[in-house]
Parts: sequence; structure tokens; C-alpha cells
Amino acid sequence: MLLPLGAAGLLGAAAGGWLLRCGRAAVAGVTVRYPLLPPRPGQLITGKFAVSPDGGLVVFAAQDTATGVSRLFLRRADVTEARPLDGTDGALGPAFSPDGAHVVFVRGREVRKLRLADGNVSTMARVNVMGGGGPGAPTLSWAVPEQLVMSVGGRLYTIAADGGTPGQLPIPDSLRQRSHILPIALPDGRTVVFTNWRGAGISAQLAKVDLETRRVADLGITGVVAVGYQDGHLLYLSEAGSLMAVSMDPRAGTATGKPVPVLTALLPSETILDGQSVAAIGNAGTLAYRTGTVFKTLVLAGGARDSTLVSTEVYLRTPRFSPDGRRIAVTLRSPDGIDIWLYNMASGTLQRLSTNGSSARPEWTPDGARVL
Repeated sequence: MLLPLGAAGLLGAAAGGWLLRCGRAAVAGVTVRYPLLPPRPGQLITGKFAVSPDGGLVVFAAQDTATGVSRLFLRRADVTEARPLDGTDGALGPAFSPDGAHVVFVRGREVRKLRLADGNVSTMARVNVMGGGGPGAPTLSWAVPEQLVMSVGGRLYTIAADGGTPGQLPIPDSLRQRSHILPIALPDGRTVVFTNWRGAGISAQLAKVDLETRRVADLGITGVVAVGYQDGHLLYLSEAGSLMAVSMDPRAGTATGKPVPVLTALLPSETILDGQSVAAIGNAGTLAYRTGTVFKTLVLAGGARDSTLVSTEVYLRTPRFSPDGRRIAVTLRSPDGIDIWLYNMASGTLQRLSTNGSSARPEWTPDGARVL
């Protein structure tokens, strides 16, 4: 058995009203915190998660560590156990509809919609671009009834709520060398904040696009991902792993004032570029977030005792044995970005496989000739 060792991230939800006033967080009423744990033994909460607009539901993916199969689960704030959502095996990038009645997700090349009332799953659109893992992993945001926003493969798309072909949002020439990922549609119905990522490390800027005018503008904020918009403030995750808030006028597209921390010591931000969520918020102020540390040690478990294969000062994740057992493909973050590396069991050496700075979650072909 192959294990990446480290303090496991804990997904928790802080439920209750909170407001941002005078540059700081002010608590209104009683704040309730509760942990959100994997539903069953042998499962791991992974990927992205979302909070319903009213704050009463959290949807997340849990993966069976033995089979590698993941599916979506739904947790209500007033119950202690999450229930599986049928028809969501392999789902990525879940998001709630504006009324909280549906969950949308990506599976394979399709965007699907699940009606929570009866579990009916339907296909909304087909996607011609495969995002894979890492920064290009699919992300959906649905803030107004008429349309969704999606990022996949480093580009932004809109999808009509009643289905149809996704339409790619135009990209200015000055931004074409960057990836545009992790969109958040704001409640005004026309502003989408996204991550403008340069493709190496975790250095990123936040930008916005107006869905009516199609104009793109840099917000002048250094941040890894926007989380939401509450009471005139944009919430975002900093490179240091803190949840920050800054006053912002969506129409003007400018941030004013000095950013202030809301929460610190969240799961390090480099995990976002591996396709993970660190924080999500509903319109009512319910916040779900992850805390913990990243994995830095690769251990071969089993036999008489565990054996450490790799111990690094950088982030590594998702190890996969080759079919012949001689090599291990693993996601590793270096100063040049997040890439796939190969560990040779015989020589005990690491060799970089991908060089684009934005590859993650390797899988071997059955013959062991290629890594996908």
C-alpha cells in the first residue's frame, strides 16, 4: 500500500450569521462550528465542495481509498450524517443552483444536473475540452437562474440553465498566455471573479469578467481563488492560506481599502491547484473550509514495517504505481509549478515527467507505457 503521509485535512463548517463591517469580521448572533468527516471508513473527502445559498446544505466528494471511486455526498446542517447522491460516481466541480434545488457537476465530458427532490439526473451540456486534474479541473458556479459559468482546461465558458452548447468567454490578447480558472459568479448576476494564473507555482491574480459587456479587468488583488461575496466584500484565499476580505464594487471592478484576514491556518493554497477546494460560502454566510497541512512524505506501507521512499520540503500527492510495480507517478510541486514526477523503485530517484507547471493526478495506461 502506498500512502502520502501528513496531517489530514479536516473539512469543517462554520454555520451562523457573520457580517463584514468597518474592515473586520463582526459576529451577528451565535456561531456554530461542527466537523464534516468522511461518511464511511476507508473514504477520503477530496476535490471541490459547495455550500447551498441558504447555508443549510454542503455537497462534497468522498473517494473510496480501496477502489479509487468517488461520488458526491450531501450533508444537511441539522443532521449528523451525509447521504450519498446516486448517479454521481466520478463527479467533479459540484455547485448549487441559485434556489438550492439542484446540484450541477461535471462527469467525463458532460455537465449534469441533479434534482435534489427526487434524485433525477439529466445532461445539460457536453464539453469538448477535457480538464483533467490540477488547475484545469472543471469548476462550476451558478449565481443567477439564467446561466452557469464554468472553467475547464484553463478557459471560461457560459452554459444556459436550460442546456445547450457552452460558449467560451473572450480572452484579451494580454491574458492569452495565462490560465483562467476557478470562477465565482457574484450575486449581481453579471460579474464573475476568476483566477488569472500564470502557470507556475501558486502565483496568481484575481480578475473579473462582465457577462453583459464581456469586458475583462484585473482586480489588482494577489490571491489564489475567490470564495464569495458578502456585504460588499470579496472573500478570497491568499497565497499564505488565509481567508481574506476586501471591499469591492463589482460593477466598477475595483477593490478599495486594505484586505483583512477572516480565517487563518487553512489548508495550504497549493492544494487548490491540485483541484481541491479550501473554502466555500453560501449567500446566508455559512462557511465550509479545510484546515491541515500538505503531504511531504511518500511511504511504502505493508510488510514488516513501513518504508519512507521520499521526504521533501514541497507538496506531493496522488501517488500511483506503474502496472509492473517498478515506478511511481506522483504529483509534486516545485518552484517551477505543479507537475508529474516518476519515482524509480530500483534507483530511489525522482525524475520530472511533465514540464508545463500545471499537471496533476497521474494515472497509468494498462500497459504501463504512458501516464495520463
